[in-house]
Amino acid sequence: RKGKMAHQNAFDIYPEFKVIDTPVTMCRSKKTGLKVALVSAEGPMVSLYATVATEAITKPGIYHCDDGLPHTLEHLIFLGSKKYPYKGILDKLANRSLAEGTNAWTDVDHTAYTVSTAGQEAFLNLLPIYLDHILEPTITDEGFITEVHHVNENGENKGVVYCEMQGRENTNSDLAERACLGALFPDEKCGYKSETGGAMCNLRELSVDQVRRYHEEYYRPTNLFLIITGDMELSSLLKVLEVYDSEYANSHPKTGSSEYDQPWLTPVSPLPSPNTWEKHWNKTTDWNQQDDEDEDEDEEDDTNDDSQVIKKDAEEEKEPNDAEKIMLTHVGVNEKKIEFPSEDESCGTAVLAWRTEEFGDNMFQEKAKLDILMRYLFDSAASPLTKMFVESKDAFCADTFYAIETFRVGYLQIWFEGVAMENMEDVLPLFIYSLNNVLKDGINMERMNSVITKKRRRYKSSMEDSPADMLVTPLIKHFLYDGHTTDKDEVESLKLATDTISHLQECSKMTSEDWAQFLEDKLLKRACVCVQASPSANLVQELERANNEREILTRKTLGAKGLAAKAEVLEAAQKMNNRIIPEDILKSVPIPSVKNIAMFDINTFRTKVGGNGKFEIVRIHPNMSTHRLTKVEQEAREFDKNTKFETHVSFNEDQVAGHENVVSKVDEEAREFDKNVKFAQESHVSFNEKDIAGHEDKVNHLCFQLNECISSVEWPSIPLQMDQVSSEFLRLSVALDTHDLTNKERLYLVLLQEIWFKMPTLNEDGSVLGYEETVNALENDLVSYNCSVGYSGGTFRVGEFGSLFFTNVRVEKGDLGTAAKWMKKILFGLKMDASRLLVACSSLLASIPEEKRSGRSMAGATLTEIIFKQNSNNAASTPLRQKKFLNHLVSILKSKNESDIELVLNEINLIRNKLISSLFSGAGRMRIAGDFHDSTNQFLPILLSIFPKDFLNKENKSFNNNNNSLNNKIKLSCDLLTHNFLNTRNSNFNQSMEEDTTTKKGLIVGLSSIENSNVYLASRGIPWLDDYEASLMVAIEYLTALEGDFWLALRGSGLTYGSDIYLDKEDKLIYFALSRCASPSLAYLKAKEIVDSYSNGKTVIKTIEFENAKSSLTSSLLSRWESKSGALGDVYKSWFYLEQHTSEIPSYLLPVATALTYRKTLMTQIENVTINDILKVLKKFLCPMFQMDNACFAIATPNPQCDDVANSFGMKNMMQCLVSPFDPSRNDVIAIKEKSLDELFPIDHITIKTPNSNNTLTTINTTDQKEQSSEKTNQIVTQKDEEGELEKKHVWPFVAQPYWRQSPAVVSSGVVAVVAIATLVVMKGFRLRR
Repeated sequence: RKGKMAHQNAFDIYPEFKVIDTPVTMCRSKKTGLKVALVSAEGPMVSLYATVATEAITKPGIYHCDDGLPHTLEHLIFLGSKKYPYKGILDKLANRSLAEGTNAWTDVDHTAYTVSTAGQEAFLNLLPIYLDHILEPTITDEGFITEVHHVNENGENKGVVYCEMQGRENTNSDLAERACLGALFPDEKCGYKSETGGAMCNLRELSVDQVRRYHEEYYRPTNLFLIITGDMELSSLLKVLEVYDSEYANSHPKTGSSEYDQPWLTPVSPLPSPNTWEKHWNKTTDWNQQDDEDEDEDEEDDTNDDSQVIKKDAEEEKEPNDAEKIMLTHVGVNEKKIEFPSEDESCGTAVLAWRTEEFGDNMFQEKAKLDILMRYLFDSAASPLTKMFVESKDAFCADTFYAIETFRVGYLQIWFEGVAMENMEDVLPLFIYSLNNVLKDGINMERMNSVITKKRRRYKSSMEDSPADMLVTPLIKHFLYDGHTTDKDEVESLKLATDTISHLQECSKMTSEDWAQFLEDKLLKRACVCVQASPSANLVQELERANNEREILTRKTLGAKGLAAKAEVLEAAQKMNNRIIPEDILKSVPIPSVKNIAMFDINTFRTKVGGNGKFEIVRIHPNMSTHRLTKVEQEAREFDKNTKFETHVSFNEDQVAGHENVVSKVDEEAREFDKNVKFAQESHVSFNEKDIAGHEDKVNHLCFQLNECISSVEWPSIPLQMDQVSSEFLRLSVALDTHDLTNKERLYLVLLQEIWFKMPTLNEDGSVLGYEETVNALENDLVSYNCSVGYSGGTFRVGEFGSLFFTNVRVEKGDLGTAAKWMKKILFGLKMDASRLLVACSSLLASIPEEKRSGRSMAGATLTEIIFKQNSNNAASTPLRQKKFLNHLVSILKSKNESDIELVLNEINLIRNKLISSLFSGAGRMRIAGDFHDSTNQFLPILLSIFPKDFLNKENKSFNNNNNSLNNKIKLSCDLLTHNFLNTRNSNFNQSMEEDTTTKKGLIVGLSSIENSNVYLASRGIPWLDDYEASLMVAIEYLTALEGDFWLALRGSGLTYGSDIYLDKEDKLIYFALSRCASPSLAYLKAKEIVDSYSNGKTVIKTIEFENAKSSLTSSLLSRWESKSGALGDVYKSWFYLEQHTSEIPSYLLPVATALTYRKTLMTQIENVTINDILKVLKKFLCPMFQMDNACFAIATPNPQCDDVANSFGMKNMMQCLVSPFDPSRNDVIAIKEKSLDELFPIDHITIKTPNSNNTLTTINTTDQKEQSSEKTNQIVTQKDEEGELEKKHVWPFVAQPYWRQSPAVVSSGVVAVVAIATLVVMKGFRLRR
């Protein structure tokens, strides 16, 4: 290697280099060739990405590329090693090492094994054990039987891997992906087209010997790359690695001179020369025609009246053009048409793909240019191709996104989802036509430069927040394709792979002509693959028939004796796998202390009403063990005899003369005071004192400056939180309360978050900025922006604190004025436009068929409908209800009745006004986070500029008339549950479950597009700060831990791929979930048996497992602060859940009720939990959950299994064709087939008007609006009860969070593209083993 290297015994150390401000150090073992990269980053967690280059290729007589060897081996790695030959021991030792467990993913070209531990000590304890599993696993016959594939006593094919693949092999996305890669890489010797997860037909024939051979070929140190991220000392890391490296080298003399070739070094064969593609295209629709007309009208509208509606004259709309024949040409197209099973045949998926550059130095620059070009074409609602395909009144498809993959020869994919079947043949012609139009119009360099600038800002933001996420992939790709050559400087090569900023600088030098030529060369002059995936109801029947025939043949071939023998083999394998691990081995890894784990330094300040009726700012204390007084009032209030302690003391200018000396004096007295205050044992937490001594005075001075600032402005009655953190970016968020909305108005929230950043807006001078100009300006000015119903909610899924509508923007440090300007435009300056509403409704409707094809989505949606009232945002947002409502709006917006259209626009404006007004009632919130040390005298006036003066005067007057109260609290989801036994807001938690009114309600939904089941069950739980909180969390962790009871009994026996128990403290519910479940009733009964067995004493809680559960929970609590965004999000959310419980918080906690102290206090309480505590909550909460009279449940299951599943879960009423809507007041278990699903939950209790053929209004589903009298009030309801927090569990695919708590509705389409690509990677690469 070139370049100077340092040497530390057995490792060569390459010179450190930095990616922006993140140090990266590469090392290489002299003995084994093992490569290591250390990415130094802030935060409490240290993470490992142990990457093996794996290639699935065909070797005649040995194995086939679709055998799934990389993926099956990944699963078997975790079942024991040479030194630790016990299934599950790795995860148990990981729990003791302050980790929630281990994980892994299998991608097309590599397999990565991961773990995140709290702190360096825990990581180094676990690392050698993990490496032993990776390089020297046991790979037993018994492990293969249970984990990969077996045939059970009924002749059914089971196994964890088999069950996983069964859940995804015939989905539209997987089938389209396979067809696409098969066409891009047709060479039989090329592994890029392989099914690395394993085709089910191949898995049925696979043997354990094939897996062992595969491990021997690929799993060796020269083919292993360790990436470690976090706060880690390099010398300590290499000291541990050197010991393991030497032991391995001594036991493997041939290490470093393997007989096997390095994977992925073989050149990729070129594609056959394509024939020129030509098509006479009958262009019958101009999808983007109306949008251009709308923009012209926006420019002509110079009204200053924000309430004025932009009217559209429907009669002036142009009819679609007559068929216009256009000759389209392309260098060559390989078209593939496939089918996927679905009874809904309305829409499908299309994929266009091209090969990209061969891996090399120039590839990184070319990839950056391609990424920028794709962003230019797709990244926002104003992008050329997004406008054509999605943002049009007759949406061509529901969504588009792109993916760029780096291989030896990479590829570009463009996905079109939710394509109406009548449009499927037009995907490629319209795409080529659109590109030709882009070339004809020329590349808009102003927009292109904006795209480059935005990419640079977002990259820097991501690097600050979570550098590991940005660097792991380029480091892995360098290792795979450039890390084995000897003629390059290793560091320079790595710099090139990770220097995104330099690549973007080169992009900024390109001219419009350069970009046009680049587009033509990459997209029009390269062979293209076009895959059309169409739904087929016939295929549903064919697959069902083939599966039945296969099982019948298996039973016939094996006979009764053969089936019995299979059962005996499985039982013996399970017995062997589940043998007890000796305690001395488990105790060999000590549980480290968390005392010295570093956390992000965040200081929180909030507004409050002082004694003089004026607003002031108080500091919310970050530490519990050191109660530092940060406010001055005569010096401090005394600690009273009852240990009540107050720190929120008033602050005024008369008392702060010479404030520096005063603060210093108070600090000294506070330190002395701390020595004399002894807090209750359950509240004491050890803290890292280095974060206290050095900067307290600075923080105190900041609080003083903030108070000086607020005293100079007339701050309105808006609760404001300020989170000071070292950052180059500022985050501004506004949370609007929806409590005052009617049921009908809630239905608009899904649409509102879709249009929130996609409407025309008013400028300061009253002129109108068209929607396209608005979107372009947003993209140019902001780092990111998004909105959602609930914190991190999704399109049809409400997030945490679902009664709030969140609007978030992020800007660079120093651009707060820009953030405030856009917040003002969004809140007060949106111009509701009928045509844009029609575009949004059409886009949302196009995405619903895909929701209905997801078992997880439908199980979650139906359970939401069961447990939440109609006056909740949760029920209003489900796709089941939204389909009817959106269709209703489309019918109005497409009508020629101007007055009806105006009513819709006015209703949306009314909703917006209600939301904004909630800020001044105290129910809404505003929050700013970032580094504002140098701008404290500026940012409050800037924030104040968000609100028009007349609006402030009106709302402040209303606030003063309400006694200056800011005590209004948000409405929690637990207040909106349908059943008394679930709605425990005002119930006594000490009463037994048997005293509650029993309620059994369930829905079983049969779907044609899935091959296994998803189950969600809900029962009574607890809120935050409940006496049982720590005990119940430990009990759940004990049962659901990786390699714990549920894992072994449910997953290990092939009943389900994933299982979990999930505590939602806001809902005050406990959820039981099964994902990709082969046998729902058996899995449910097995889980019930486990819980009951502990409760009645038949099974004893194991002490070591009990300790492991507590250690794993500690890691989970700390992992919330793994990234800066995660820490800031936790602090933000704590404002909502801790503020609700002032009556429940012990007096000694009131001054320090912050997210960090809550978590650290909870960690101490967890440490003090006893086994008796566990048994108590098992009996009180978990046993009743598995008594069906105490629970509600929803199951999405394959159509053929619907009847059997329904019967096994106590079905009373089978509904093949629904004749009446589901009645939430009845206690039924109902099964329904997919065809009747649309009629399951009609929109009732509101008045809906639909235009008929005569353009008059017909009223349907009309009932009295009873909820308005009880729910719509002039004051926000105030209650002092508990509310809950979403506790994340293991990262189970499809189970990590309930359906209604899923990914954010990120409106910034640049972020959407990233999310979509991440989704695609998960789809392709089994990113989550657990």
